[in-house]
Amino acid sequence: MPNVATAEQRPAQRRMVGRVNCGGVLNRDGLAFWREADCGEYWPDADEVAADLAVLQCPARS
Repeated sequence: MPNVATAEQRPAQRRMVGRVNCGGVLNRDGLAFWREADCGEYWPDADEVAADLAVLQCPARS
């Protein structure tokens, strides 16, 4: 049976893909994000990223 995302996971996946494409890097050391100073509402804070990773059941550390 294929692994299908739940209704709760789909929006979290879309947000994470946008975050990685716009301000992140994935390499053998893991996933890293960076932010501009005073970027306001356009970039998530650590709690928002952690919540999406939890929904996606991805292990994470800060």
